[in-house]
Amino acid sequence: MPQSAPRFAAKLLIAALLAGALVAARRPASLDEPATSELTNFAVKEFGLAVQVPVAWKLVAKAKDALAFGFAIPSDNPLHQAGVKCEIANAPESLDEYRQRIDRRAAREQRGGLSLDTNEVRKDDSGERLVTLWNFEPKGRPIVHDLEVRAIAQDQLYLFTLRAPDPVFAALRPQFDKLVASAKFTPPETGLEVTKDGFCVQKKFRFGLKLPDNWKPSFPLSNESLFWATAKPQGIWNDNLLVIATKVQPLDLEALAEQVPAKLRQEDANCTVKSCQRVAQGKIGDALETVVETARGPFRITVLERRYTGRRYNYEIKFTVTSETFEKSADELRKSADSFVEFIAPQDLKGSAT
Repeated sequence: MPQSAPRFAAKLLIAALLAGALVAARRPASLDEPATSELTNFAVKEFGLAVQVPVAWKLVAKAKDALAFGFAIPSDNPLHQAGVKCEIANAPESLDEYRQRIDRRAAREQRGGLSLDTNEVRKDDSGERLVTLWNFEPKGRPIVHDLEVRAIAQDQLYLFTLRAPDPVFAALRPQFDKLVASAKFTPPETGLEVTKDGFCVQKKFRFGLKLPDNWKPSFPLSNESLFWATAKPQGIWNDNLLVIATKVQPLDLEALAEQVPAKLRQEDANCTVKSCQRVAQGKIGDALETVVETARGPFRITVLERRYTGRRYNYEIKFTVTSETFEKSADELRKSADSFVEFIAPQDLKGSAT
């Protein structure tokens, strides 16, 4: 799920991306909009993104989990520190769905010092954009503006953010607008491929399964996610599938069946463990299957999880879907999990999961 805008704005001073790194070595001679000759091409190929960036900006982060990039904008004045970043997320059904979500959160989370100035979907020659402007008024400091621009491309949601204090915001905005307008999108690298016989395969670690109907590979939102697939969005929600591979080791399924429910309730007191039992796992052997119902924001969701030992790795298959989807499609989800296979070749046996 994409990060909520109010929470993002409120955490002004603790944002890991910009804290510390925004203290730059020098300040540009002017914050005026740079000439084209002062722009440089910048690409993050695995994220399917290329933009033009002012040469004076300082790169502080690149291709980390869902973060495509982060730039600090140099300033000698600590009160004038600013930065730009871009994140990727699963695409909502439409930008207007996301606009409505932001409006609801703004109304629900009203608090001193934080206000929503702009939140509207705009269309121009470059396409459709959701433009959101938050104002944050920390005590004893200039007003800080968070300008967020969201775009849907290649079945992903791209979020560009300019964070800047009031004294420099107006001067930096044209540069930020030019960066967003320059964005070129290509299919991001999912790490997955679909074979002719319908298996969705992790290209590096060579395991896979057959996805449920109308599901497809998607960009993983964490560097630790080896396999991420999603269904068609419902509003701002995406049913999703995560597969994790870890070092192979024996699993005591009976002991896990006793331990897991209590652990889940400890992590989420509001969850309901529907079942936790040993089941057949396709042709591999047995697995521990757990079905849990809980809530994510306004959504009632169900998690179907399988844990088992393969020939090369231990695996966790985790479907996270709306409870309505699970009630209609539980058999199809289990059939997908049952189809899991390791594509073993001699060279594969030398590898290990990380």
